[in-house]
Amino acid sequence: MLVEMKSSLLATFALIAFHALPASAQLPASAPSPAPLNTTTIHLNITGIYEPDTLFTFQCVPFDVPPGCTSITVVQIYDKPLGNSLDIGLWDPRGFELYDGRNLSAGFRGWSGGAKSNFTLSAANASTGYIPGSIEPGIWCVAQGPYVVIPEGIHWTLLITLGFDPVDTYYQPFPSDARIGSDPNPDGPKWLRGDMHIHTDYSDGGFTPADIVQFAQEAGLEFMVSSEHNTNAALLYYGVVAPEDLLIMKGIEVTTRNGHWQAVGIGENDWVEFRYHPGDTPGLEDAKREVQKRQGGYVSINHPYIHVNCDRCNWTFPDWDFDAIELWNGYWDETDQMAVDKWQELMVEGKMLCGLGGSDFHNPPVKVGTPTTIVKADAQTENAVVDGVKRHRVIIVYGPGYDLTMCVRAGNNPCVEVGDQVVGEGKLQLELGTTGMNGTTASLTYRKGTSGCERRCAMQPTWWVLRMLSF
Repeated sequence: MLVEMKSSLLATFALIAFHALPASAQLPASAPSPAPLNTTTIHLNITGIYEPDTLFTFQCVPFDVPPGCTSITVVQIYDKPLGNSLDIGLWDPRGFELYDGRNLSAGFRGWSGGAKSNFTLSAANASTGYIPGSIEPGIWCVAQGPYVVIPEGIHWTLLITLGFDPVDTYYQPFPSDARIGSDPNPDGPKWLRGDMHIHTDYSDGGFTPADIVQFAQEAGLEFMVSSEHNTNAALLYYGVVAPEDLLIMKGIEVTTRNGHWQAVGIGENDWVEFRYHPGDTPGLEDAKREVQKRQGGYVSINHPYIHVNCDRCNWTFPDWDFDAIELWNGYWDETDQMAVDKWQELMVEGKMLCGLGGSDFHNPPVKVGTPTTIVKADAQTENAVVDGVKRHRVIIVYGPGYDLTMCVRAGNNPCVEVGDQVVGEGKLQLELGTTGMNGTTASLTYRKGTSGCERRCAMQPTWWVLRMLSF
């Protein structure tokens, strides 16, 4: 990579350490006055070229932020019309190295991916996807990720503006509540309807968090998961628009160059590393452990097979050891069936992942709540929904107006619901109740494959039984 930097203002800054003097103390007449902080806007012009061998790497373009700076604006220009693609983000002086959950030095401040070409960050606010707050002096990094590089390379320019306007207001985060109502539910566990995978304009979606909340309520959802690409910025905002009856869970879609995975049940200040490849240390295993152990959430593989002009969205890591896997992404198609087939293959291998669904909403025609994931939870809380997923208490249906109940009975023993353990001997009886599924066909996929015992749902609502010899 070749880099050239130009500045319209050249200055030298000295860092002076001092202790406050008593009121009676006087500086000697010969003592120099402390250097005043800069108050003049600084414009930086940085140019460079990424050759094809930088594909799928993550580069730091450093720039110096002097004391007194209160805002940073970045504009990225590159030869995108030629077929190149260049992701962008921002790291502060805490560090650009890979975050491993131990050194706590990753200075993440925001990520656009390829969705935006410019952003602003200040002590009071920031562009969507970025985290406002103090602008500490030191070396910052504009992060760039070559995603598509033509043989001639990517020719790029960064226009960086450092502002020094006085600060009179400071950003206050407003995360959504982690619980709705009583914990636990006084009436016992309840099946909650939700959407596990939603995007807004905080990453590459076309709608605001307020819009998404409205769509979720119209779909009759009781919870939803915020899952922006590689940024937790929306988690710090959703409380502004969260209604009293909708649980907005905190998550991130960890968008790597080898597939996407979901971290759910994290804190609003938690961020998950994504800049690794198979075999890297720290890498995927460290990031998963951080979510599961320190943050207490679950991890799920998203859309392992997808064909929306996104070959890097397919799962190409060799690691399938996750809590869950997204089986149904948006409107059902052959890639979802491929995910179900893989799920069954993993079951045969002894890997029992919970199957999930998510709209992956960015823009219409996809709809929030299509599909709907129904989770049996002890309360309408983040912890209870995460626990329901970890215990495999999950059913996926098409969307609003569709419902499914299911239990399995062994002999004359009580019928147990999804995620619970079947106790007893003898023939197993699977009992299904459906709503809104008129004219559809039911089949059973389990360790031995897909059963040949099928029955068409001819009425709505309807209740019917599949009798199986053994599992």
